[in-house]
Amino acid sequence: MDLKRELITSDILSRVAFRDYIKLTPSRVAEIINYADQGYLADFAIAADDVKERDLHYKSVLQTRIMSVASLEWTLEITDKSSQGKKIYEFVYDVLKKLNLFEAFTHLLDAIAKGWSVAEIVWDTSGKLYVPAELKPVDASLFMYKDGKFLIDDGKEGIEIPQYKAIIHRYSLSTKVAGGVARNVLWAWVFKSFVLRDWARFLELFAQPIRIGKYHAGATQEDVNVLKQAVFNLGSDAAAVIPAEMAIEFVEAGGKASSGELYHKLIQYIDKQVSKVVLGQTMTVDEGSSYAQAKIHQEVRYDLLKADATSLAQTIQKQLIEPLVEINFGKEAQAPVFKFIVAEPEDQQAFVDNITKLVQIGVEVPHQWIRAKLGIPEPTEVEEHSMQKINETNEKEIEEYIADRLEEETEEEWMKIVDKIRDLVFQAESLEDLRDKILNAFGYLQDDKLADIFALAFTAAELAGRYTAIKESKK
Repeated sequence: MDLKRELITSDILSRVAFRDYIKLTPSRVAEIINYADQGYLADFAIAADDVKERDLHYKSVLQTRIMSVASLEWTLEITDKSSQGKKIYEFVYDVLKKLNLFEAFTHLLDAIAKGWSVAEIVWDTSGKLYVPAELKPVDASLFMYKDGKFLIDDGKEGIEIPQYKAIIHRYSLSTKVAGGVARNVLWAWVFKSFVLRDWARFLELFAQPIRIGKYHAGATQEDVNVLKQAVFNLGSDAAAVIPAEMAIEFVEAGGKASSGELYHKLIQYIDKQVSKVVLGQTMTVDEGSSYAQAKIHQEVRYDLLKADATSLAQTIQKQLIEPLVEINFGKEAQAPVFKFIVAEPEDQQAFVDNITKLVQIGVEVPHQWIRAKLGIPEPTEVEEHSMQKINETNEKEIEEYIADRLEEETEEEWMKIVDKIRDLVFQAESLEDLRDKILNAFGYLQDDKLADIFALAFTAAELAGRYTAIKESKK
């Protein structure tokens, strides 16, 4: 067990220091995927990164899926409650807290795209206990797959990866090594690039009018050349000088706008298919869907999120935490369990309706639990005092309290408006002039804060009405 050995040597890195973009055609994509299925992964990894750099839509939706997992909270569950077990738990927890886990998770989740991702474990062996000092991202193109295991690609037979030196995360939703979503996106990008190229040519031809130069029958060749040069220069300079006997006409490419829209629609179609492959749905990037459809799509997205989180947690457990415990405490020691906290999406309106029904039949529901579910913060002392005052009054007093509070809060804003009208009265020369001045000033009165106060008052009145209805239902 050589924990100090460097995973990727300078010789390996020098082989891949400079790489050109891979020109993707249908035959080239088929060749790359075929080689990847045989274990030669370099070209597939490079092509996957190239497409992610070129296709902005794909990069966006892939980042969305990766970040939805990388940003999750995680927890460590103790399995051995003995004193030794607690010691191991605290040790592992401290190690994880010091590591660059977010960066590591983001890199390892690139397996969603390629099918595999590798991070080197850089060990600190200077102390009594060996600990990982860093989880270092490694280029996925530096590996090959042979005889059921990953090897470092040296251009020959491959080099064994030292034990406990690397975390290799695999995409859980495919049995193929190169089975990530990039396998499908490569094909989508090939056809999308063709459409983009043809669209650019179409715009070059029809986005501006056709320029026609006309010369008289007695024009010399030199005159024709001058006119020709002027016509061509109009495409970029938008200015030309020609003899008075010559003319330049502009012919609009009428009826071509609808043809250009076909390119746009085809690209939108391809982008939607990419969204379905990466996110499992199109709801987060496309518009025009109903609320019911959105709920269904949200559940599909949750399934993917849960699968990705579970898969990555298992990788961290098997290839980081368990080796860490084994190296320092022996094979018999029980390692704590690493998990991501994946909250299932809830329909808050349905939750509130159900709680209201339970309260109406006398079920006591803890307020703190409801606040936690809905993300509502605890009230301040002033707010608690106000609510207590409302709760201690009857229905009539509630109405009076809201009215008094509304009068108090709006007094300053009303006075600003009154002062403005008073100034208009003093400035007016007649009743007609006063009428005109008030009408002209109406749109400039500062009533934004006043509107906010009234909105709060209406909300308070509605809540008071609901409170009264609940009290009546319990009688």
